[in-house]
Amino acid sequence: MTGRRDVVESFIRWVTDGFVVLYGLWTLLCHIALRGGWSFSSLYGLSFLVPLGGGVILFFLARKRRRGQESVSEAETAGVERSDRLSRTVGLAGAAALASFFALSRNLILFWAASVLFLGYFYFRHLRPPPVRPSSPPPRDRSQACVFFALLLAAAVLVLVLHRPDHDDAFFLSIPVQAMETPDAPLVNRRPATDAAAHSILPTYSLHSAELAAGALARLLGVRPITAAHMILPVLFAVVFLCAAARLMRRLLGADWLFGLTALFFLLLFNGDVHWSYGNFGLVRFFHGKAFLAAGMTPLLAAYGLEYMSGTGRGVWPLLFSGQIAALGLSSAGLYVGPVVAGFSLLGAWRPEKRAAARLLLGALTAAYPLAMGLSLRLGPMSDNQVFLETYRSVPPLTDALDKVLGTGVFLWFWLLALLGGWTAFREASKRRWVLGYSLAFVFFFLNPYLNEFWSRALLGVEVKWRILWALPLPVWLAVLLSTLSRQAAAVLLRPGMRGLALGVILALFGALVPARWTVSASNQTQVRLPSLKVPLEDYRLAGEAAALTESGGTILAPEAIAVWVPTITRRVRPVVSRGFSIVYERDRTLDPPSRERVERRLALFRYISGISRDRPKEELEEILRRAVADHNIRTVVLDVRNPWRRDIVTTLRGLGFAKKTLSSRRYLAHILITAGPVSRPQR
Repeated sequence: MTGRRDVVESFIRWVTDGFVVLYGLWTLLCHIALRGGWSFSSLYGLSFLVPLGGGVILFFLARKRRRGQESVSEAETAGVERSDRLSRTVGLAGAAALASFFALSRNLILFWAASVLFLGYFYFRHLRPPPVRPSSPPPRDRSQACVFFALLLAAAVLVLVLHRPDHDDAFFLSIPVQAMETPDAPLVNRRPATDAAAHSILPTYSLHSAELAAGALARLLGVRPITAAHMILPVLFAVVFLCAAARLMRRLLGADWLFGLTALFFLLLFNGDVHWSYGNFGLVRFFHGKAFLAAGMTPLLAAYGLEYMSGTGRGVWPLLFSGQIAALGLSSAGLYVGPVVAGFSLLGAWRPEKRAAARLLLGALTAAYPLAMGLSLRLGPMSDNQVFLETYRSVPPLTDALDKVLGTGVFLWFWLLALLGGWTAFREASKRRWVLGYSLAFVFFFLNPYLNEFWSRALLGVEVKWRILWALPLPVWLAVLLSTLSRQAAAVLLRPGMRGLALGVILALFGALVPARWTVSASNQTQVRLPSLKVPLEDYRLAGEAAALTESGGTILAPEAIAVWVPTITRRVRPVVSRGFSIVYERDRTLDPPSRERVERRLALFRYISGISRDRPKEELEEILRRAVADHNIRTVVLDVRNPWRRDIVTTLRGLGFAKKTLSSRRYLAHILITAGPVSRPQR
């Protein structure tokens, strides 16, 4: 050791530890506020307890860490555990063969069985090596710190200039809008009615705290909730993400960590093959809590588990505990992603000895909070909620989940190679055991075709079971493989000092040949523009104009492109239907015939107004429109000038007292009701 203070290590520790402690406390406060029926003002008024309590906790953790023994350096371990090159070569070849088999045959049962045997064989061969000792690289020259902080700056800039808006964003943005517009009402932000007619919302949304964090930040800074959610929180998440990934890379690669981190950074920019890919839940969508859960919390919880089981650091247990609470506040998927990541990281570092078994059991207690919350939901509001359990629907095959996240192209092969052969990149046998144990546990439990229906119905939910793949740090493992390849290429083809050039060539070839489409590409619907809100700018502007034309308490009937953004601007005006997807979802899960017919009428009206289809006779649709104006207090109707039934609709609206208003777009026209007071119901 040089004795110099490692600025990068200190920065990474303070950022990651500070985030999980502060955000974990914020999530706890939000859960207490919701259960206690508090208002948003009460929650905001007590939010000072978060930095106060967080500061005290971080102070004691820092003192405890200084008194304890830090992770041993790479130099202290490099000569202790050297790999069997033949075993690693055979392992990598076997992983490549298994990945090729699945990519070509799509036979999940044989792939699963062979993968369990393959990983199990090598895992049990690695049970006897010494305990895992995470590397702690010695301080280097300033160039390493400069590269790291340059990556931090690049990540912060990218989250501001990359835009890939999605209509899913609108629901989450409507939550802080409602909280700020009704600050003294009880917190009902978990069940906001984004449409004129309320419909069922999954009870798992009661666990979220990210949306309230945007609202509190907006109130503190005097900005709109969407500004806080799209322009401030993503920058914070980008910094924490890179520090979390760097923390795990430093524990795994030692002095080579920066090469692995650079490879990871570019992998996320390449991986736009499918909508739900790791890349699309990375830097381009950090204004979603679930995106940061997938990209940032997974490597951080994995690093905490590795550090805790090593026994070389102190104060990690409360960080692992708080980290899982923070994961829960980011997304309800944290119910299972957090415990799985922490548990498998602990299990991978376990070895057959009493001390390791004791640490494993104690570490497993860090999952107590998310497991307790999940159990309370499962025995409470979800116990008889058929909408959530979906017992009447078939369970999709596991291949559907793999296709959604890993894709079906060349990238799939590399992801499977990282899953089955990521362990071969490490020279230390104990680190190979960690990756092998993690991969084996995940493959055995969650890629098991015989447990597919059980997990789907009992834990994950039919619609979102693919999110369990977020619990795999596959991007980190693939980045480690590419980093190792660059070291070998530099040693054989170049000089060791030219490793950076070798990594650059490998990443360029990878980016050119492997992805079906880059994350940052027009084909992935990702735009690069000046920092602004993550919305379709014209549609959002028109939604604001339509909302301004509508008096408080009224509703808007408009195509989805405009209607979906109205609840993100104000909750005093709501659309009759915000999204076609949401009303179809509601229809498919409504079993009561009269209620289903009401939903069907709203859906038919929405499609008619949007110019999508005319599902019922003209006279019946005109009657549905007249009744909807009274039933939902419709004050504004927005029509696309290309709607094939626009003349018929306008004729009906004129008969109801609507007058035309011009919007700042030649594509849309608004019609507002000019009568005073609510419209009376027509005689039935």
